[in-house]
Amino acid sequence: MIAAGAFTRAQTAQAVTTALTSSRVPTTKTVAATVTGGPVTAAAIQSVPTTTAASTISGTYTAASQGFGGIVTTTVTLANNLITQVTAEGPNETPDRGGFALKQVPAAIAAANSTKVDVISGATMTSNAILRNVDSILQKAGLVKAPAAINMKTGTYVGKAKLNS
Repeated sequence: MIAAGAFTRAQTAQAVTTALTSSRVPTTKTVAATVTGGPVTAAAIQSVPTTTAASTISGTYTAASQGFGGIVTTTVTLANNLITQVTAEGPNETPDRGGFALKQVPAAIAAANSTKVDVISGATMTSNAILRNVDSILQKAGLVKAPAAINMKTGTYVGKAKLNS
């Protein structure tokens, strides 16, 4: 997120680079920043996608990921930061299971304005592809934060479990 204000040169460069390379999808605003210790360069003043607490996100966005039978494409319509419509297509998904998920999961997401919905039994991969796509869109729009990364050192990990019978 970039907001107008005073930044160091390194902060400005990082903010502009992040905004330009993150392929964010929300509305575009002109952003200017005051760089401590010198003038703002042309690279620091860009028309870049931004979100702020006061801005609202509206528009139609699309994402795709792997389902059970192939690529599942999901389209989300946002109006004033709310999910108003979700559609999903997966031409290679099984009609009786994945096809059911392609109809039911998007409707549930739109009704809940969230991806915190139940998936369809027997169509888990298709359902999860739809949820991944919507989460990706919402993250890029700045409406939800990406999950924190789990950093583990390279190596082999062994676990034990005790069964109580």
